[in-house]
Amino acid sequence: MYLNLPLWEPYLQPGSHNFSKGANFASAGAGVLEESSPDRLYSQKQLKYFKEVANLLKQQLCDAEAKKILADAIYLSSFGGVDCMTFIRSISNPTELQQREHEIYEMGGRKFTFQNVGPLGCTLGMKQEYDLSGGACVEVLQEIASLHNSLLTQPVPNFLIP
Repeated sequence: MYLNLPLWEPYLQPGSHNFSKGANFASAGAGVLEESSPDRLYSQKQLKYFKEVANLLKQQLCDAEAKKILADAIYLSSFGGVDCMTFIRSISNPTELQQREHEIYEMGGRKFTFQNVGPLGCTLGMKQEYDLSGGACVEVLQEIASLHNSLLTQPVPNFLIP
C-alpha cells in the first residue's frame, strides 16, 4: 500500500490472469517442508506454481521481456513459523528453503526478501498444546524463533549475489 503497488493476484484464483505485475502463492500455515503443512501450499508447491507463471510469461511476452520481469521482481518469502513448530515436534532439514530460492535464482530472480517470525512459543495454539497459561510461553520454540530471526540478518549465500 505504501509503495503504491497493486495487489498481486492469487495464483489459484479462478479466471484469466495477468501475472506481469506479480503473483501471490501465499497459503496461511504453509511451511518449507511438506511434512510441516501437507494440506497447504508448502514451498515446493509454490515453486511449482512459480515455474508455471514464469513459463506463462514467456508464452505471453517475448523471452527478453519475461526475463526482465523475473529479474526485476522482488521475491518475498515468509516461511519459518510452521516449520519451527514442526521442528520441535521432530522434523529436521530446515535447509530446503535455500534449495527453492536457488531454483528461483536460476530462473532469473535476483531480489529476495525474507520475513521474520513472531513469538511462536506464545501463540494460543502452542500454549494450549503445552498446557501453559498466563504469560508462560514454550521457551524452546521462542529460542528457535529468535535464532531464525537472527540468522536472517546474516550475509546471503554466494549463489544469491548477481
